[in-house]
Amino acid sequence: MSGMNDQPPGWRKGLNVGACLLDALHGHWDVVCDRVKPRWLKRAGWTGAEGRGRMPGFSLGMGLTLGLTVGLTVGTFGLTASASAQPQTAERAAASATQPAPAQAASSSSALAAAGPVPAARPGAMAQVIGRSDRLWVVVPAPGDTHSALAERFLGRTDRAFWLAAGGAAAPTPGEPLVVPLRHPNPTGVQSEGLQAVPVLAYHRFGAAGSKMVVTPEAFDQQLQALAEDGVSVQRLAALRGFLSGQEALPAKSVVITVDDGHESFYRLAFPLLRKHGVPVTLFVPSDAVGTRETLTWEQLQEMVATGLVDVQAHSKSARNLVERAPGDSDLAYRRGLEVEVQAPRKAIEQRLPGVTVTHFAFPFGQANASLLDTLQRNAFELGLTGQPGSNAFFTHPFQLQRHLVLGDQGLADFKAKLQWLRPLPKTVTP
Repeated sequence: MSGMNDQPPGWRKGLNVGACLLDALHGHWDVVCDRVKPRWLKRAGWTGAEGRGRMPGFSLGMGLTLGLTVGLTVGTFGLTASASAQPQTAERAAASATQPAPAQAASSSSALAAAGPVPAARPGAMAQVIGRSDRLWVVVPAPGDTHSALAERFLGRTDRAFWLAAGGAAAPTPGEPLVVPLRHPNPTGVQSEGLQAVPVLAYHRFGAAGSKMVVTPEAFDQQLQALAEDGVSVQRLAALRGFLSGQEALPAKSVVITVDDGHESFYRLAFPLLRKHGVPVTLFVPSDAVGTRETLTWEQLQEMVATGLVDVQAHSKSARNLVERAPGDSDLAYRRGLEVEVQAPRKAIEQRLPGVTVTHFAFPFGQANASLLDTLQRNAFELGLTGQPGSNAFFTHPFQLQRHLVLGDQGLADFKAKLQWLRPLPKTVTP
């Protein structure tokens, strides 16, 4: 840790324990045992660089709680004890000042140099930095500080505010130390209660009631309001890529909204509601249909993309079922047809909508086969979306994302039932 030389020894040791346990959460067992080597940790199964062992049965969620609690508790205890202890004499203080710095201090200085200067304070993020390492900051929030502003100051991104909101706290507590991890300790969302899952919602048309494929503007507004009231974080579809690769954590209650086919009712009825609620959406369009009867125009798509709320992606060229072959099609002809259906919408969208990069593909009729998946992979697509209902855990195949179809004949209770954020752990089979 750095910036700690003016703090009492007990506080430094406590923060060192917290840093040690966070290292353990990331799997850096050699760092753990090099940082501190208490016998009880080794008895518990942490073998460090010699064996790189793991603590049996130590869940990530419990590990995070233990790491932060023990580190801050021990630190606070050390701070209190040091404050109440008899102050050292001037001679002892002078003698201590002349002692050579230990190896750990040199290591911390290197980490400090690598970390660079402390980010400047700003409104909502006036917290004082009391320590840091290459893996975390320790700060004391000031009155009026927010998780969002602190995340922007120390992590560079406001959407990582949930990293700081341990236990679901609405705001940091002024005067109480707050740990800001530089890497999320559990990006895959594996918990003892189950696996984090992200539901993806699929809409088609908007308008007056009459068809189950048509959602009324009133119902859509009610659904978006319910998401906001329940504290649900509406994510861009692109955010799922990092989650599926185990690299980027998402808030526990996250959802993605998609709309297929590019019907003109989206622009008239749904888009104003998205702007009202500030919610992002991914719109999948078949490129041949753009500008034809009852579909969106390129000008409307440009207008919506410019707001930053709408991302336009591929829904094939023709919107036909790509699993079905034309009569008499050879394997070669079928595969060539798939290439056109995948490449043409990407080319059209990227040419007509500057700044849009097409890497996501929604399968027409929600169906795909091995040939279509192979075509997506060879053309460097990143995500493929099906019509299979369900929520997506971190191990979901990127080309087999599940989606819940939102229908016009379903009420708000049916809508909320689709929002499943926790999948049960697989049952262990006893031989």
